[in-house]
Amino acid sequence: MKKDNYEIAQCPSCQYRYQVPQSFMGHKVSCKKCSVKFTIKFNEKDTKNSPNKPFEKDKIKPVSQEESYLLLGKLAIKYNFISNEQLQNALAIHGALPPQKKQYLGKIFVAKGMMSQAQLNFLISTQKNLEIRKLDIKFGTIAVYNSFATQAQIDWALQEQNMLFKKTKRLKLIGDILFESKVITKSQRHTILLEQKRFKENSPVDPLSPLHFEEESKKKTNFSLSVSMDKLIVTLLISDKANELVVVEDIKRSLQTKGIKYGIVNDAEIAMYLKPEYNKKESLIIAKGIKPHPSKDAIVKYYFDTDPLKLRSIKEGGSIDFKDNGHFSKVTTGSLLAQKEPAVEGTPGKDVFGCEIPVFKPQDLKLRSGEGTTSSQDNLKIVATTDGIPEITAMGRVYVSPELKIAGDVGIKTGHINFNGKIHVLGSIQNGYRVQGNSLTAREILKAEINMAGDIIVNGGIIGAVIKTGGNIQAKYIHDSHIEAFGGVVVVKEIIDSQIDTGGGCLVNEGPILSSRIVAKKGICAMNIGSEISKACTLIVGVDESIKREMEQIKIIVLQKNSEKKELISHQIHLMTLAGKIEKKIGSLVQIVDRAMVKRRELKKIKEELDPQKNSDQLTAIERQINEISHKIAQDEKSLEDLFNKQDHTTAEISNNQKDITSAEIELNEMKNKLVEIREWSAREIGIPEVVVKKTIFAHTTIIGMYSSLSIKENRHKVFIKEELPGAGDYQKTGTYIDKLENKITIRPLE
Repeated sequence: MKKDNYEIAQCPSCQYRYQVPQSFMGHKVSCKKCSVKFTIKFNEKDTKNSPNKPFEKDKIKPVSQEESYLLLGKLAIKYNFISNEQLQNALAIHGALPPQKKQYLGKIFVAKGMMSQAQLNFLISTQKNLEIRKLDIKFGTIAVYNSFATQAQIDWALQEQNMLFKKTKRLKLIGDILFESKVITKSQRHTILLEQKRFKENSPVDPLSPLHFEEESKKKTNFSLSVSMDKLIVTLLISDKANELVVVEDIKRSLQTKGIKYGIVNDAEIAMYLKPEYNKKESLIIAKGIKPHPSKDAIVKYYFDTDPLKLRSIKEGGSIDFKDNGHFSKVTTGSLLAQKEPAVEGTPGKDVFGCEIPVFKPQDLKLRSGEGTTSSQDNLKIVATTDGIPEITAMGRVYVSPELKIAGDVGIKTGHINFNGKIHVLGSIQNGYRVQGNSLTAREILKAEINMAGDIIVNGGIIGAVIKTGGNIQAKYIHDSHIEAFGGVVVVKEIIDSQIDTGGGCLVNEGPILSSRIVAKKGICAMNIGSEISKACTLIVGVDESIKREMEQIKIIVLQKNSEKKELISHQIHLMTLAGKIEKKIGSLVQIVDRAMVKRRELKKIKEELDPQKNSDQLTAIERQINEISHKIAQDEKSLEDLFNKQDHTTAEISNNQKDITSAEIELNEMKNKLVEIREWSAREIGIPEVVVKKTIFAHTTIIGMYSSLSIKENRHKVFIKEELPGAGDYQKTGTYIDKLENKITIRPLE
């Protein structure tokens, strides 16, 4: 019998290619990959194929770079190396980089301090193993399709692969396991590997056998299996035009072919549905997965006004009313200030293909108690430990402040103010004075130095001041000042000749920003920016430079405190060693004195027993000995007194040094906790790289975003300037123009 030559036939739907005998020309078949029916036709360029020509197939679609990054990111979140917000930030950084400066996502993780190199290496190794595992599952599917192995053998091989990996931490290829177990031949293994394009270019391979398929009969399809979009439901429907009896084995074979293996109903239910008397117009849910239960983020409820300055309403378009600086409620000892609903871990699901449906790790929030408050044992509540005014810093630390009211100015009569509470100054804070506390209200701040944990309200202006605060600042105007605030800065009239660095937004309600450098993580909004005669402004948005400086300063302090602690511990060891030596000397000298005193008593007794008339010479010698011993005892007792004094001094020094060590440890832990607090806050508060100009932004103003910058070439009026981040959306609309500058920052009319 003449042996058929083989040709290449291609499915017109999914482009899957098969090597088939030439005699199949014109036959109608069904594609095993997508189930679409088609008539076999051969390309002219393939008509010269010989029977020995190896099977060729289109390349398996490789994992895209984007999919690879998402997988790496998901793994990083799964192993708690990074948070979801950090992943989004890293993806945004990667997307914003120009093509010539593109970096791998993992390098961005390490460069930004999100994880260590060791953690990245672990993730890359895990990612590679997952990709190999995915290819091996496909390997098994191909082997079953071509009757090289049964599904049971493939399932066994995957289980064996998993067991070997747990023992050796190395992933052995499923093809090698099947070959070594004599389930498939070497040629069959190479056939599938080549089909998957898993050989290197010059790898030697054996001649390949053609992958065959069954020719579909001319009959209509008798039933259909439909998988829901979420892959949780599979329904079976018998065709009303079925021309042949469908049996349970037909259904199970189709399920196996499609890879459906979880939540399948038992054979009895399928058989019941297939009975002739059953209403076939209704479908049967033949397989059902497990729906995942999503995670729930932690929630904190505050029982006092956390926005007494009404900054939220101001940002939403309201105006500042300095006659009403917000209502500051008072609390008493034991008052509940905040309560946390803990995060709830979700439960993963499983789809009908047996794959786990993951749930995202919930975002947790930490309750942070400050002065005048305490946390409950379960860290779910904060209560007041004193009477006063409840307040909260920009980073979420809750404290209760006592009040200090100063009827006039802070000046020569008051001196510097350092009060751990809320400070009300009815007058001004004069030149050269320092004020430190929790929060501050004043009529005016001149060339003073201010350091606050919370909000600062100035009914008038701030002129020539240096201010640092963990809260918000509200003032009528700011001139010639240097300000760092973790919260927002809201001004009525103007900002002139100043440097402002804020972790929130910078809002000037009615006036301009002139000759200033403004850094605002949450964006900038002003009537005018610059003028025809003032120096050009520099506006930096979306980032927080003060946070970086603060973290660097804390890191330096931590190093210093560690060094101090090591010196104190070294000194403590020296003192303990010295105390041991002193104690040893005291013990030795006490024994010497005791023996001398015993000897002196013995000599005195002998002296008393001798007759002075008969033993005068002997008595004289004994008297001399007693005197010498007494003199030595006196010297030794003086030495003992000195040693005891030295011992007391050393013991006191050890005690004081131990206190210094404990104090250093407390300060070190405080600094470390503060560093963690700042990092968590910075990661949680996403930057908004935007500038809103209600009237005019003048030429030569420089705007710097998170990844790009621009210089305004000409005056622009009523504009919205934004650094476009990946996925931030497209502002292009009908009738609206957009000037795209440096491919990253856009300017559009203010609506």
